[in-house]
Amino acid sequence: MIRVMRSSFPLLLSLLFSAIAGLTIQRYLFDLRSLDPVYGQLHFYPDTARPLPGYAGLLCGFALFTVLPLRHGNFSALAAFNRSWLPLLLTIPLLAFKTAAFLPLLLILFCWSWGFYRLGRNTIPEILPSSPPLLQPPKTGLLPVCLLLAAGIAWSCYMQFHAYRALYLLYHDWGEYATDYLKLIREPDRSLIHYFVTGGHWNPLMTNVMTLALRIFPAPETIFFLNSLLIYSLVPLIYWFARTLKLPVATALFFALAVLLNPVVSNQSLSLFYGYHPINALPSLLTLFFISKKRGNRAGMLLFFLLTLLVQETVTVLWFGYALLLIAQKRWKSGLILAAGMVLLFLLLSKFVIPAAAETTAYTQMFHYHQLGDSIGEVLLSPFLRPRVFWSTLFALNNFDFLLCLTLPFFFLLLTRPLLLLPTLPLLAGVCLQSTRDVQNVVLQYGVDLNIILILAAMCNCARLFKMNSRRHLCGALAAALFCVPALYFFTGKVPKYGKYSFEPIAQLPEAGKVVNFLKSHMPPGSPVQASARIRSQLVFDYRSRKLGSPFVPGEYLLVDLFDGCMSRRELEGIRFRIASDPRIRPVTFAHWYNHHYALFKVENEIQKPVELPFLRQMPPEEFGTRGLPVPIDSPAFSARLDTTQQGKFLRIRLVSPIGHDVDLHIYHGNSHQEITFAHGLRPAYRCPAGTVFLIPLPQLHDADIPTLRIEAFLREGSAESDRLRASLPSRSRP
Repeated sequence: MIRVMRSSFPLLLSLLFSAIAGLTIQRYLFDLRSLDPVYGQLHFYPDTARPLPGYAGLLCGFALFTVLPLRHGNFSALAAFNRSWLPLLLTIPLLAFKTAAFLPLLLILFCWSWGFYRLGRNTIPEILPSSPPLLQPPKTGLLPVCLLLAAGIAWSCYMQFHAYRALYLLYHDWGEYATDYLKLIREPDRSLIHYFVTGGHWNPLMTNVMTLALRIFPAPETIFFLNSLLIYSLVPLIYWFARTLKLPVATALFFALAVLLNPVVSNQSLSLFYGYHPINALPSLLTLFFISKKRGNRAGMLLFFLLTLLVQETVTVLWFGYALLLIAQKRWKSGLILAAGMVLLFLLLSKFVIPAAAETTAYTQMFHYHQLGDSIGEVLLSPFLRPRVFWSTLFALNNFDFLLCLTLPFFFLLLTRPLLLLPTLPLLAGVCLQSTRDVQNVVLQYGVDLNIILILAAMCNCARLFKMNSRRHLCGALAAALFCVPALYFFTGKVPKYGKYSFEPIAQLPEAGKVVNFLKSHMPPGSPVQASARIRSQLVFDYRSRKLGSPFVPGEYLLVDLFDGCMSRRELEGIRFRIASDPRIRPVTFAHWYNHHYALFKVENEIQKPVELPFLRQMPPEEFGTRGLPVPIDSPAFSARLDTTQQGKFLRIRLVSPIGHDVDLHIYHGNSHQEITFAHGLRPAYRCPAGTVFLIPLPQLHDADIPTLRIEAFLREGSAESDRLRASLPSRSRP
């Protein structure tokens, strides 16, 4: 009996692995709807009986862990195969509960990666030739690398072009930089320091490159194309670096492809919705520095070292970390000189140069660490001055998510020589200690410099393994990377369609050229405009734009997004209250485009008479009661009727009694739903007297849907009188 149990144990274990694989595939391939790597949240489909995906996952697991090893009927091979996958047993407690947290999924990916590492380590070396050639004809990989480069640039350009035209990109960060570049072109009297500092950062290299490019091609597409070129120029450079390290062509191509699929790289085209950032120039320049170093080209090393220092002031932190590596390698003189130089340069830039350009008294980026202190010295001493805040921030859960996402693609290659990771520690601390807890992710630009160091370190370790002929560890590490790179791209990269963080929802957004052109037709080119963050991105090249909420200036236009998600509703309604209370401001027009709703105003030089809006009029209750059919509305402050004329169907909503807030009207009929702010946002409901009738055309209303027509009136958050008064106070007076 014991002998039978021992002989069947490998089969039972393989069936257990099959079940683990089936449950993993079902939960994270079929049940997982989407993943938000910014906030570390998983969004699952509702729990419904869906047996087919579960069976499909179980069949995949059974084929992988039972049928494949038993294809020759060898139970000893099955037992050896099982030993490779023992790390999967660690996923059982992680799979026991379905959670929306990101960390369990990352740990499961790590366990699977570990299994592939053991599988590669135990089986792949047996089928490889004893001495694989390290050098192959260099031209072998040129065509594939060029194709990868073209694919990356084309996909990146498409994403940015469409996101811009669909009103997905915000004004920040790309628009802020573009505005500064255009000021340098259009205002030749600007001081020299503005050629070195833009967007609150030291970035003379990209400032001058972009300014030159925009002089030749002044268009948003110029910035998007150059951004794509900066990001994906890393692909051929990584291939070149791999060949410089004397890695085989196939391995060099793998690293080039891994860079193309890397989550940090693939997400930088949009950087959530901030777009271009000068830091995207750093990875290629850093790679060129190490290519020059490997080839013994000291002039190239000096050139690219200096160019990296012109990308951003935080690059000094990277080189300070590299100085720590030199010191750890007992290269004392070089390390100490580099460390001291980078500290002095960072202090010079942060305490004098950047504040002078921004006309402030402090480093503009200190707000990222306000919980630790108000100065660089206080932040550095915060482990002693504010230990509870420091350590709780450092060991926040999302920091572990961030670290795992960065290291998983080449985890087992990085373990070969962990000392090479020393340059990442100062940079990692700078990201993980930020007060904003949604920047520790592979989507935003905060991981760009960390990511390139990890990739270069992994490649150096891979070359070392080839040189040492360490076949088992090399095959295991590459097998793990072959699994983890596409897996992380599937879950957190900007996949075209079927990934869990795919571009598809953005691709489905309609392009808003019509509504943008309509709004621009009411504003002469070159006019000063205050605008909400998302629509402001469309005004960068044609108008002098400012942040909405600035003091009003005569002659200025005010373009308000009625559902602006970039500011609080209280702040938005405070601005609308100021607009409605200023007699110099007259409404111009409004526009609706899918979920975008805009109200346009102009600040005149003199006080204006109240403008009569064509969709608002006074109507006594007697006349109103004779117009069309009554329509149910859930607010006693309003009554509604549907009027059918030769011109079409019109909904009339009458304000029965004065109210102290504004309202959003939700109109339902059939399967349709419309959301319209009272008076299209041009005149708040609390500014209208009793008897005011709001006329809304309903051309899409069919006769069959008239019985289903109903209205709900929702108070606009932040528009109540107490909220309006608080929002209109100066910020120092707010609680």
